Amino acid sequence: MHRPDLVQRLVVIAPGLPGWEWSEETRAGWADEEKAYELGDFEAAAEASVRMWVDGPHRSPAEVDPGVRDSVRTMVLRSYEMQQGAWEAGAREEESPEPPLRDRLGEIRCPTLVLVGAEDIADMRAIATHVADSIKGAQLEIVPGASHLPSLERPAATNALLFPFLSGS
Repeated sequence: MHRPDLVQRLVVIAPGLPGWEWSEETRAGWADEEKAYELGDFEAAAEASVRMWVDGPHRSPAEVDPGVRDSVRTMVLRSYEMQQGAWEAGAREEESPEPPLRDRLGEIRCPTLVLVGAEDIADMRAIATHVADSIKGAQLEIVPGASHLPSLERPAATNALLFPFLSGS
């Protein structure tokens, strides 16, 4: 948005969107993680995060590659370590741009590929659809068998979509 002259092709994977009206289901998932985190049970908080973002709403943990679950849990736990004391030290959330990004997606003019996992939460699939519909000529691709992190869960399928797009073929 700020430097379109530097972008020839754009790929967004499971994009977020500031100002999105999140569903009760999504807010409940965040609340589960936050409650455990506030109680100091970081393992339970990380498991809540993995259930939401890796397992997704329609799969059990047994249906997901245990290596992916373990890797993401490790990353989440590391993020908790890195966040310790950040708010007390003055960290603040970034302000949303004005006008809102949601209203400016149509300004994007480069070829755009939007990827989302078929097993991702409904909000993320809806955001991906909205982003693709808002950018002229954008291509929406659903990665089967993946939730929020298709590049980790299904790297071959993700790369099969990325490489032709990025090479312009």
